Amino acid sequence: MISVIVGCDNNWVIGNGPDIPWHLPADFAYFKKTTMGHPVVMGRTTFESIGKPLPGRLNIVVTRDETYQADNVLVVNSVEAGIEHAKHEAEQNENEDVFILGGAQIYTYALENNLVDRAYVTHIDTEVEGDILFPGDLIEQWVKTSSVRREKDEKNTYDMEFAVYEKQVVVDGKQLSQKVEDRLETRVEKLMDKPSLGIYVVGDDKATEMYVKKKREFAERIGVNFYEFIFESDVTEQELLDHISRHQGNVDGIVVQLPLPKHINQETVCNAIPEGKDPDMLHTETMKRFTEGDMGLLPPVTSAIDEIIDTYNLDVQNKKVLVIGKGKLVGGPAIAYFKNRGAHVDAVDKSNTDFTKLAQAADIIVSGAGVSDLVTSDMVHPGVILFDGGTSGSSGSLRGDIDWECQDKARLFSRSPGGIGPLTVASLFKNFITLVEKK
Repeated sequence: MISVIVGCDNNWVIGNGPDIPWHLPADFAYFKKTTMGHPVVMGRTTFESIGKPLPGRLNIVVTRDETYQADNVLVVNSVEAGIEHAKHEAEQNENEDVFILGGAQIYTYALENNLVDRAYVTHIDTEVEGDILFPGDLIEQWVKTSSVRREKDEKNTYDMEFAVYEKQVVVDGKQLSQKVEDRLETRVEKLMDKPSLGIYVVGDDKATEMYVKKKREFAERIGVNFYEFIFESDVTEQELLDHISRHQGNVDGIVVQLPLPKHINQETVCNAIPEGKDPDMLHTETMKRFTEGDMGLLPPVTSAIDEIIDTYNLDVQNKKVLVIGKGKLVGGPAIAYFKNRGAHVDAVDKSNTDFTKLAQAADIIVSGAGVSDLVTSDMVHPGVILFDGGTSGSSGSLRGDIDWECQDKARLFSRSPGGIGPLTVASLFKNFITLVEKK
């Protein structure tokens, strides 16, 4: 997590020439407590105004002067280099937080180039003369996730607000899916033989046709043979089982497109898929290993969530997670995934008519109930992370479980449609290629 930390007046003034326009022990104590033990990155002017390295922290100084030297600091020649060194140091100490201390040019560069995730801002309730400003306009659209006010006293001459802002992210599932696709295409090219995936489709449901088409097109793009075994809706369970048994040796992976007609036992059919050829992870034993902590393969929806968490470096451990719905594709796997990642998980389903308090307390919400706009803006707190895995028809269009107005409060929002959905297909093929590579 890359953060800036700054103190400013009501007009974003942070300095007047080399001088700080205030002396506030409470703000200094907050700065020390927040940054202690973390790498700090600052410009040369900021470092020289402090006069010495800050104790208890790796001090990284950014300057264009390649001959510049200072004792007990790391000198780098770009903000990016400073951040990379700081991230490496943080990871070595199992501490993901890095702080940028300024000055104004460093703040502006880091924010304009999308290098920062969080801003710690001490708002000092005054207006002072100054010629150095923090670029506050660059965080005006961020979500204020924390606010603590402190009244002035004999040692601190101004009222203050210690605020934390989080950058808002609306997940573009198609963009992330493309990155996964590019990686998979490279992996397929390295295989000795072109892999083959077989998919079983029963009936002629329009939604099913759309999902199968997406999988077919994805397979073609990454270089996978894609075989469709299509059956009428009145096919018997035994006929399906017999076909899977006869043809499982001809393909490297098997997918059963759900749902199946009511007269067919889905679990029985899915358990007919050999475990080593089950990229959808629908076999009972495959899912059992996952729920017991084997994270080698993830169910596709859960893998999509994991891809988002990894991309945006989200912290899951010890977070409060609410999972809405306990279904086989979204809710059930999500419960196991977050428990395996060390989160505190609450789960509700259709029998829970009021879960507002759980939602309001949650740091992360995952919904797979299939009920449009089930979660509304008044049910979430600022800075929440939202994963919408539900889809339902509403007024002729597809809607997710989580109302899009929640975006104004969310630190990160994977909306439906458009978020998890495109990634789920990519995740299915990620599992498939992993299984092929294991062989």
